[in-house]
Amino acid sequence: MASELIVQTLKGPTSGANANKVIIPSGQTLDASAGGMTLPAGVGGKVLQVVSMTSTSENSTGSTSYVATSLTQSITPSSTSSKIYASFSSAAFCNTNGFIALTLYRGDSTNLGAGTYGLTWAKDYTTNFMDSVSFQYLDSPSTTSAVTYTVRIRAQESGHSVTLNINGTRGVLTLMEIAG
Repeated sequence: MASELIVQTLKGPTSGANANKVIIPSGQTLDASAGGMTLPAGVGGKVLQVVSMTSTSENSTGSTSYVATSLTQSITPSSTSSKIYASFSSAAFCNTNGFIALTLYRGDSTNLGAGTYGLTWAKDYTTNFMDSVSFQYLDSPSTTSAVTYTVRIRAQESGHSVTLNINGTRGVLTLMEIAG
């Protein structure tokens, strides 16, 4: 039979080895999944969860509009004040003296980078080059619903071809929930 304890304040002892601590015994957890837990001032910034995915699938396009790649990952923030730190790296290829622009989308419609150059870009000053590309971004989605982030790429202009994860290189997208 489950019981319910209703209290306004929990307070640890004021002296001794565990002064000012409320201890949750080993093997037990404090479940705050229903929300309502507020961190004290100065406690934000801690990593609450990490999700990551890798892809070796080549993603090619000649489009001058951003095109979704296989690098997509969802995360469900535990609080509306949480931030999501996104980190991405891979190898990119361009041909014909062009450039590849890379950005991050939240959901289907929110481009988190600058429109033209996204969050990073690589320029081909010769012909047919490969380069490493990466970016980091701190987002504030203000939700406790699942949020999907997708790396998107585009070519500089018509006739250019760009590829992410060229020759099966590994692209990595990592999302971290940071306490707000």
